[in-house]
Amino acid sequence: MKQYKSTKSMDELIRYLYTNKKIRFNVISEEEAKVILWKNNYVNVVTPF
Repeated sequence: MKQYKSTKSMDELIRYLYTNKKIRFNVISEEEAKVILWKNNYVNVVTPF
């Protein structure tokens, strides 16, 4: 059986985007980014990579 990466929590995901993908929060806050990621289901898209 293939092992998959475990999903990241929202805080881990924001930290990952900030450190590895060089995402900066200039216009919106990190809290707003969490809501947007959750509403648009990007958690499932970004986490496996």
